[in-house]
Amino acid sequence: MARPSKLTPEVTKRLTEAIRAGNYYEAACGYAGIHYSTFRKWMQKGETAKKGKYREFFEAVMRAEYEAEVRMVAQWQKHMPEDYRAIRDFLERRYPDRWGRRNLNIEHSGEVGIKIIDDIPTQEG
Repeated sequence: MARPSKLTPEVTKRLTEAIRAGNYYEAACGYAGIHYSTFRKWMQKGETAKKGKYREFFEAVMRAEYEAEVRMVAQWQKHMPEDYRAIRDFLERRYPDRWGRRNLNIEHSGEVGIKIIDDIPTQEG
């Protein structure tokens, strides 16, 4: 006889509450009382399923992710009038092609010449 699944409405509720609050999946799993590997298996099953408890679980987790993101963006925008860094960070992350930081990789080939001077004149007064 197979043991009952840990995928219950209560586990889903606790997990999605933690995700909605902005927690990483690992922390949300600990809060919900499941192992992270179990969560990953459920998500994989739910992503490919057309319907059923795993599909419902997958959709609940994704909805919690979207709700967390929408809430965080709203909070970010709330702080924009007072803090230019919030505006800069928002633009940088939302429109990285136009506002993102550019990494310049400069390479030098060839020799670098260094001249060492042993005899430095001093001023004596």
